[in-house]
Amino acid sequence: MDERIPAEAFPLAELLGDEMEARGWTTDDVAIHMGGDENEVAHNMLVVMLLLSVQKENLMIGEKTLSGLTRAFGVDGDFFRNIDAAWRNAPPDRRQTYSPPETLFGPISRRGFIRAV
Repeated sequence: MDERIPAEAFPLAELLGDEMEARGWTTDDVAIHMGGDENEVAHNMLVVMLLLSVQKENLMIGEKTLSGLTRAFGVDGDFFRNIDAAWRNAPPDRRQTYSPPETLFGPISRRGFIRAV
């Protein structure tokens, strides 16, 4: 049987962006829902910003991040892993790119972020 090749594959960033928009979340909200102490939440916020902004096959997503995203969005543990793998395994000419809207990144000033945690 021939290997199936998708017509196009979308990056994990696009799914995250769509889900964030549907919930009215920013990167701050995702980071808080991922859980952890104040330092972990700050780290998660930066990781989510990076995931939304960079779609490169050499940007690997760690298990801790995948677990946090699973908690935040309430999906099966392999869901995000499979979306990411499908995009990485697609031929480069079939990979879609995603430009996230600025609204997902929250306010420029994050002075209130630490108090929200």
